Amino acid sequence: MKLRKMMMGLGALVLAVSCQLVVAQATSMPENVSGPLSKAPRGIKIDNYFKVPDESDGIANNSAKIADTDYGDQQAVQLTDANKTGGELGLIWTSDGAEMDLSQNQTASMWLYTGNEMSSSGDGMTFVMQNDPRKLGASAINTSDSANPTPATGETLGVWGDDYDNEKFTTPESLAATGIQNSWALEFDTFLNNNLPDTPDNGSAGNTAWKNYFQDLANSGNQFDVGMKGMHIASGYPGAAQSYDVVDQTFNWMDYDKFDFLHLNGTPQSASYHYAKLLHDGAIDTGNILMGRGVWQHITLNWDAAASKMTYTFDDKDPNTGAAKTGTSRTVAVNQKLLGLTEDNQKIRWGFTGTTGESFENNLVVFEQVPGLVSANATAKLTDETKNQTIDDASDEVNAGDRMHLDYNLTYTGGRESWKSIQAKLNLPSQIKFSSARFRMPMAILRRLVG
Repeated sequence: MKLRKMMMGLGALVLAVSCQLVVAQATSMPENVSGPLSKAPRGIKIDNYFKVPDESDGIANNSAKIADTDYGDQQAVQLTDANKTGGELGLIWTSDGAEMDLSQNQTASMWLYTGNEMSSSGDGMTFVMQNDPRKLGASAINTSDSANPTPATGETLGVWGDDYDNEKFTTPESLAATGIQNSWALEFDTFLNNNLPDTPDNGSAGNTAWKNYFQDLANSGNQFDVGMKGMHIASGYPGAAQSYDVVDQTFNWMDYDKFDFLHLNGTPQSASYHYAKLLHDGAIDTGNILMGRGVWQHITLNWDAAASKMTYTFDDKDPNTGAAKTGTSRTVAVNQKLLGLTEDNQKIRWGFTGTTGESFENNLVVFEQVPGLVSANATAKLTDETKNQTIDDASDEVNAGDRMHLDYNLTYTGGRESWKSIQAKLNLPSQIKFSSARFRMPMAILRRLVG
């Protein structure tokens, strides 16, 4: 039996991370992706666990591609390229048989790079769990040509409904139908879509302002983030009406005949306009430049199967040292019925989407830990051999000069792969002077290796 790669929690994977400087302002020229790839942290090889959809899956012009880093081949996925100057959609999904099992607790962690465009960034990326019937071909859809719908870019981030025409999508249901179905998404939104025209108190003037504004289709599909402060991270259900709100703005005024100088016999007039908002669940919205800062940023997702809740923690590792940070966390309940799952089948495909519109950025992902690849646990036991006592409580006392013994037990519990090239960073007690170390492997595994 060959030993294969293992990603571990305790005894965490040893990462060598290059020093990175935060860019103070957006650059005048689009960023070359070779720069961030040369600074990328170590990840797992993307290999056949993931698939980049192509035309055979129903996705033409997918901008996603597997990229190499200084740590080796196939270490990153590039979803969008800043040098293409906008209008891209990048998708990567787990391959058949590599779905996440939501009946079990799961952990996934990645390093994300969202360019160096600062406040000029756009549009972002999303982590998605989806059970869409299109499988590898799932994406948000632009239906401006109803006979030939195409994958959507820009504000949709490749996953949300596409409200390119405010007059067409008048209900949350109609908008949700163009998103990825049976899905839950966590967006890393670098562009604030919150444009609305001025609303004068005078009804006639308000009607004129809104009518002229939305006659330009470029102003449609640009209100998802009304009420948000800036770049943000938030979650929702792209294919469910409950994640959208269609807001109506009504103007009332009186029309008077040009000879009715005293305005005695006016005719009541009314006009309504509407726009779509995304309802952001579990938002991290500081109003600051949260992303697009020219650094790799870490995200950890922890799935609680019993509670059916997802906890996501952003910026929880230092990009320069790899050391743990507190980060910012949110926990949201996930309705598995909206994912099309049943008690008998709780496995779901997952992956990333990324888009650009008129604004652009490099969107990159390095996968650090993925569900189902390898499941393992680690335990530690400290023994005072002089006293023949297990030290397992903060109140336990140890005398100076006592002989101590520390055991770390690493156990493989399952997964798509076995383990190899195991790397563990052991947190040793600072008050103990260690004189020797031994590595022991169960005889059954040794027999498989040599047999």
